[in-house]
Formats: sequence, structure tokens, C-alpha cells
Amino acid sequence: MIGNKFIKIIYYALGISFTATIVAYLIKFIDHQVSSKSSDWGVFGDYFGGILNPITASLNIIVFIYLTKVIAETEQKTHQRNLEYQK
Repeated sequence: MIGNKFIKIIYYALGISFTATIVAYLIKFIDHQVSSKSSDWGVFGDYFGGILNPITASLNIIVFIYLTKVIAETEQKTHQRNLEYQK
């Protein structure tokens, strides 16, 4: 029902976002050693969350709108068929 092209676009968008976030982080901090402090790892998690959460939320809204449109079209077709059947 959902187009394969649409699903591929969503997967590519998520993959590119995740990859770009990692690459940007590595470019900035490649010269630093891995920290043993938990506070540094918390900041690391905040970085990824701050970048990726708005992107995934936006994609979630796009998927919701698309699915709503598909469901509305299906309901309209079903209603139209029922009207034709009743005639």
C-alpha cells in the first residue's frame, strides 16, 4: 500500500542524517582521546539527541501526513464503491 519509493526516501534521509552527524562529530573531535568520564559521554549523547531528534520528528510528521492521505483516499474509494453498490 505504501509506495516503496517513499519508504526508500525515508530510510535514505535517516541514514544520511545519522551519517552526517557522526562525520561532523568526528571531524571536530578526531584528535581527542576517548574519555573515561561519564559526564563527557552524557554530553556526547546530548549532541546526537539534539541533532537527530528534530530530524526524526520531522520525518515522523511527514510519514503521518502521508499515511493520513493514503487512508483518506482508501476510505473515499470504499465509500464510492458502496454508493455504486447501493444503486
